[in-house]
Amino acid sequence: MNEKTPARQLADVVGDDKARTIITAGWDALRPLVGAEQLHGGVADYAATVVALAVLDVLNISKNHRIEFRADGWTIQHPLACRDDMFGCPLNRAAEDLNGPPSDLGIYECQVGQDGCFEVLGRVVPEATT
Repeated sequence: MNEKTPARQLADVVGDDKARTIITAGWDALRPLVGAEQLHGGVADYAATVVALAVLDVLNISKNHRIEFRADGWTIQHPLACRDDMFGCPLNRAAEDLNGPPSDLGIYECQVGQDGCFEVLGRVVPEATT
């Protein structure tokens, strides 16, 4: 279970300034649906934040780098905080030496290790849809 508040979780993924913008936009979108009298103050912010986190989860937006290994190659998925300068990202340089996927294709968390080498971490298991 995550001990962080939803607002902190959102800020960890997108940054503090963008989190406030997303929460405000979320509340503006929710207001006509539920009525201003139904949600107010902190409750409104909480609801907007929970909705934003759900959207990030559905879109597979993470605060970590991910790599998708396919039969025809691989693709790095950069976190939002990295997207302003993806080509300058140290992970791209470390990935240049990749020889192929691990035994199983799929999406994995990844990072640059302390030695500067590309490291594949745990596999990202998508949640089952009902």
